[in-house]
Amino acid sequence: AIHCLVEKRDDAYYICDLGSEQGTYMEGRQILDQPIQSGESFQVGPFKIFFMLGNQKNTEFEQKDREHAEAQNRRAEEEVAQAQAE
Repeated sequence: AIHCLVEKRDDAYYICDLGSEQGTYMEGRQILDQPIQSGESFQVGPFKIFFMLGNQKNTEFEQKDREHAEAQNRRAEEEVAQAQAE
């Protein structure tokens, strides 16, 4: 069953409970039809859900990507130095 939905109306977004037994909550209050903005969260049962618009980069993954790229660059530089030494 569908518990709730996020609906765009004009230039705003709304979280709408669809008659769920446990309810939908924002900031500890049960809601039926409530405006929601990017960065806000709501709770459905035991789950806390963050509403984000746009491309939200995960900084943990970004850091891992940077570390991986740096390691690849070091290996490439070592290979070039080794090839030049031969």
